[in-house]
Amino acid sequence: MRTGWRWRNIKAGFDCTLLVLSACIGLLFLAEVKFIREGTILNAILVGQYFKLYFFLYRKMQGRKASTSPKRLEAAAK
Repeated sequence: MRTGWRWRNIKAGFDCTLLVLSACIGLLFLAEVKFIREGTILNAILVGQYFKLYFFLYRKMQGRKASTSPKRLEAAAK
């Protein structure tokens, strides 16, 4: 809220930063990157999209709950 950035963008940026940092440390100490594979890279990039989907589905379910609440059904019946 303070920065005005969306959480999914912050999370994806942070994960990608950690990925690059771990690759640099691996190159520095091992002279190759053995421990970072395609799943790690895809997860770092797509984690923000997971949040986007989750919050979309959550808002959709909240809207359905509000439209089918007993008070609204009673008011619609009158």
